[in-house]
Amino acid sequence: MSRFVFILLITAFSLFFNEKMQAQNRNFSDATRISMLVSSPGNELYSAFGHSAIRVTDSIRGLDWVFNYGVFDFDTPNFYSKFVRGKLLYKLAIQEYQSYWASYDGSQQLVTEQVFQLDTLQKREFLAFLMENYKPENRLYLYDFFYDNCATRIRDIIEVIGEKEVIIPEEENNPPTFRDLLHDYVGKRYWTSYGIDIILGLEADKKAGLREQMFLPEYLSENLAQYRFPSSQNASVFGNTVVLKEKGAEPPLLSWFLRPGFVMGMICLIILLGSIFLQKRGKQLVLDRFLFILLGLGGLFITFMWFGTDHIATQRNLNLLWLNPLYFVFAFYLSKPKNKVYSILRWILLIGNLAILINLLWWPQYVHPAFLPIIGLVVYRLVRS
Repeated sequence: MSRFVFILLITAFSLFFNEKMQAQNRNFSDATRISMLVSSPGNELYSAFGHSAIRVTDSIRGLDWVFNYGVFDFDTPNFYSKFVRGKLLYKLAIQEYQSYWASYDGSQQLVTEQVFQLDTLQKREFLAFLMENYKPENRLYLYDFFYDNCATRIRDIIEVIGEKEVIIPEEENNPPTFRDLLHDYVGKRYWTSYGIDIILGLEADKKAGLREQMFLPEYLSENLAQYRFPSSQNASVFGNTVVLKEKGAEPPLLSWFLRPGFVMGMICLIILLGSIFLQKRGKQLVLDRFLFILLGLGGLFITFMWFGTDHIATQRNLNLLWLNPLYFVFAFYLSKPKNKVYSILRWILLIGNLAILINLLWWPQYVHPAFLPIIGLVVYRLVRS
């Protein structure tokens, strides 16, 4: 919590510094050096994917600034609502380098610096692009996790400066998906990975080429080094100087019996045995209602994230076939005499679950193994209801 409070203070200071910069002359000398700061993933969830920013150092004018596209205002009206709905505006902020560095001191994150190889014209265009972006009417932008964030914005600058084009390396034969890349980062955070696979839709299962991979700061660092400028054939960045060495330890490995696959499997087994025991006594209604209401709540959440937010990554989510709001209606009809509505709902829900199981190997959206016990249990209860 103290780390989070510290970040709030740094953010507040950076906002004050941003306004102060408005009154200063922003002409840079030709001795200016432009580099990229990349921080490794941190141990906290909010820092799990790392961060990237641009450092501008002018030794003649004595300036050492960091242009940070990852800042947002906590005082924004309806902050949490906008954050959840994907409507929160992020902004480009300017911080003094020492202030930016201090925000990582003690975080146990590795911070590296790579210098952009730019000629004088490219450097001026890079700086002009930053200052144009920093104007009050331009600095705000609608953040998107995959396609418009602190890392992709740096990639985009390189692609438009100088000769307005760069030589991009050939794509891999079989690039990973966005979801594969996320799994690499949160793989040992088993419940985080489970939650990601529930909430993310088909967009996460698209192939991510070298350019798309750069939504993650560490891939930005690695892949941007393969870009070449047509005029000089130089790499866009070079070097990899360690700025902060405090690389954090891996998160403790969660015991196998606390991981989603085992936990969900055991819960489903208990519900299955309980339903068999109660059904023999004609008292399974309460347990079935409990199960279907939980699934209905999950369905409402997925539906909201698909249709009620602007998050591209949570749209077209096929998990809606096994987490469906229709379970609420079905749970109500369990205590009613069986009729046509009950039969239609039952078949709709049953077909949705069976479609996943039957087509599991060809399913276009990744199915987390811990989903399967739930789907199997639901199929059994729908057949027996």
